[in-house]
Amino acid sequence: MAGEGRERRTKHRQDTGGSSSQAPAARPKLVAKRRRPSSLREESSPEYSPPRGDAPESPDEVGCLKMCIPEIHTNRDIVNYSKEDPMNLVKLRNQPCYKSTKERGTDERFWTFFHQDWYQTVLYPKAHPVVKHQWIHIEYMRQKKDMHFNRVLEACDLHGITDLLQFRHDWNPEIITEFYSTLFYDKKERYFAWMTNGRRFTIKLTQFAHLLGLSSQLDISKKLHSGRVMMPREMTPMYNQNSDFQAPKIDGLLPHFLVLHRMMRKTLAPRIGYSEAIAAYERNLLDAIMKPTRFDVFEYIVDEIWNIATNPVRSCGFAPYIQFMIETVAHEKFYKDVKHEPLRPAVPKDPRTPRTASPPTVAPSRSTRSGGTSSSSQGSGMLKMLRGIFAICRRSDQRLDVMEQRMEIVRRNQEIIHSQRDEPLQEFPDVPVFPPVPDPYASLTPAELAAFGIGPPRPPAGYDDGDDDNDDDDGAAADDEETEDDE
Repeated sequence: MAGEGRERRTKHRQDTGGSSSQAPAARPKLVAKRRRPSSLREESSPEYSPPRGDAPESPDEVGCLKMCIPEIHTNRDIVNYSKEDPMNLVKLRNQPCYKSTKERGTDERFWTFFHQDWYQTVLYPKAHPVVKHQWIHIEYMRQKKDMHFNRVLEACDLHGITDLLQFRHDWNPEIITEFYSTLFYDKKERYFAWMTNGRRFTIKLTQFAHLLGLSSQLDISKKLHSGRVMMPREMTPMYNQNSDFQAPKIDGLLPHFLVLHRMMRKTLAPRIGYSEAIAAYERNLLDAIMKPTRFDVFEYIVDEIWNIATNPVRSCGFAPYIQFMIETVAHEKFYKDVKHEPLRPAVPKDPRTPRTASPPTVAPSRSTRSGGTSSSSQGSGMLKMLRGIFAICRRSDQRLDVMEQRMEIVRRNQEIIHSQRDEPLQEFPDVPVFPPVPDPYASLTPAELAAFGIGPPRPPAGYDDGDDDNDDDDGAAADDEETEDDE
């Protein structure tokens, strides 16, 4: 059964060739072995055709793996984690699953049913499960000799991320989604554990930093995710004060911040969807890069990877870095069907000065008005429709930002609760005792009280409360009164 699943997931494109009257040649069935790197076919074979016309990188390259629904081996209900409580998701993701045996009945790609259901209900239904990354063409930016480009590149050189931004490596979406579905992060021992193609792997974060060329970042104490997300009012220095800006939208951003935003969105702050606003911790990232104080870039990447793994809303990011790390650890190359394309940012324009009131113009003639009425009305209608569409996209993106911030707060609170679980409970002071309220009738005599009609209420004649003890007490009190009268 496991071999059939692997055979179904491993697909290979082949050019049929020949005329349309001839039947297409049968495609070879390619199976990627689990333990050893396997070759698809010998290149000298006449039946062999490289995937999409590109020759494999090496004879030991594994076939192109495609995303598919996991195999079902047990009768159980699938848990939809796309609508699960965020607190429960963090708790499930923090469980050390790899310290126990693999759950029986799961697809061979996953260790637990949580991994399998996360892949099936969160990542597989997405139209774009993996963010489209691009590497920054640094040489192109240097050749432009633009002052805003130079300012951004100087900041990147200061923080040691220039080589990382122009790092290029293609990736396979199935490998990336398997990584995020099965990821476990041990924050105490500082290592990642995951599964790829049915095999389990681990890597120390120090080794991961060395692969990305960020070993020098480990000694920096400033962590961006240790604080909260920047509020829109704190982003005011990023904008042109002479423009009508509205943070966190990109309209009105200073030119160098706008260039940096376009670069980070394709590299260190990967996002899919509405790109006209700066979301979540990208605000902190832009602010930190343009300041001289250095921060831990690698820790930022690790925290973002973990946030993606615990947030069902976000798509998988950092695909080039993760694909390179997996192939290095597994000593195995996979066919990568997504190309890592370059990004050449557009040269920014200087901010415009606010417009002044223009003098009134002469009204056009009747013929001019009659000739331009229809075109102007049609143009205004199209503008209204486009503005309505963009407003809907903007509101949906704002809702996602609010949801991500709430989930981030929930994750922070959960970590605080786990960290303080072993600490003694806080002792609270005793409730203060207030003095009794003075009786306003204490200074009056019984006769004065009787004159004012103040006194204990008396039961009506013939009233019996049914309490024998009280009757005995009343009888004893009456006998005492008679005895005093006799005396």
